[in-house]
Amino acid sequence: MLAKRYNTLVYFGQGCFLAYYVIAFRQAGLSLALIAVANSLFDVMSVICELPTSVLFDKWSGKKIMVFGAAARLAGFVCFLIDSSNFWVVVAGELLTGFGSSTETGAASALYVAEQEERERKNGTSSQTETKLAELGEAIGLSVIAGGAVGAVLYAVAPSLIWVGAGAAYMLAIVTLLRMPDMTVSHGDGSATLHTLFNDMWRSVTAGIRVPECWMVVALDVGAMSTAMLWPLLLGNDYSTMWLQLIGLIAMNGGTALAGRLGRRFVSTPTRLTGYLLADATCIAITAWIGNDALMIVAFFASVCAHGMAMNVFCGKVYARVNPDERASVMSVVSLLATLCIAILQPLVGLLGQSHLQLAAMCTIPVFLVPMVYILINGKSRS
Repeated sequence: MLAKRYNTLVYFGQGCFLAYYVIAFRQAGLSLALIAVANSLFDVMSVICELPTSVLFDKWSGKKIMVFGAAARLAGFVCFLIDSSNFWVVVAGELLTGFGSSTETGAASALYVAEQEERERKNGTSSQTETKLAELGEAIGLSVIAGGAVGAVLYAVAPSLIWVGAGAAYMLAIVTLLRMPDMTVSHGDGSATLHTLFNDMWRSVTAGIRVPECWMVVALDVGAMSTAMLWPLLLGNDYSTMWLQLIGLIAMNGGTALAGRLGRRFVSTPTRLTGYLLADATCIAITAWIGNDALMIVAFFASVCAHGMAMNVFCGKVYARVNPDERASVMSVVSLLATLCIAILQPLVGLLGQSHLQLAAMCTIPVFLVPMVYILINGKSRS
């Protein structure tokens, strides 16, 4: 179960800083607008590297690509540890972690699904891809919560220590990767040239954009972007509210874990899927405007749970439509499209958040109309 351990360590490391990095950068002296710009550069680097790294994962060496990515993440954390008050040092860290993120997106989940499928072949059992992703989502949610608890303790000692905790988790993830056999499916002599790389990238793009559910996953990511970015500031942005950030992190990833658990028990239907989206949008609005910390955390938990259930359904449909040896590449096309949209919108959300935080936190909700309309049209066509 090395793939599961790798995912657990990576998301534990992310939990160490996920709820605290915005307020840590704010306390170091960066404005919200500069933080948003730096985050956008992270997204831009992810977009640039997303598809090439995933194609190399599928066609060349998944193990080497993921080790390079984890090492880049680790180097980015070192930059943040050195000087979080220097915008250009933070930018360098964001670019490094952006490259590292591009090697994880799609590849990490594809690695887990492949491991589970191999285990099922040996045991003579089978389950839907949607169920496997729900299992992974549950494990990820619990891992981030555990990392968030450790991060809260480290932040209480010194804010910069959150990067030490994240770095230690990624070091262990690298060790785990080095113990794994290479995950790449063999094709021909395994050689990779610029010509084959571009051909494979183009094939992955065309394979991804032809699947409607890919666009629905993009819409889900973009629709939740504003509240995902700003929920720590809704709870407050000073040291006295740091423990509230941990509670918010627990709510967020507890919702992800519960979504995974419920997704394994309830078969998705168009009506249920529409209900998940409506609940997600409604709870995001409540999160932004309620003004009460306890009620906000409850609403945030509910929105993340509903969002996770919808995401598992659409991602499962994407996996079911593409070849096993193209999953990492196709899912990276999805992530690339979502990241590109978020990179464009994030500075605008950050700028709006400077003066209208609540409005900024819910300004991307209308994007949820896209999957709702798709469900309606697809349901009628099937009828």
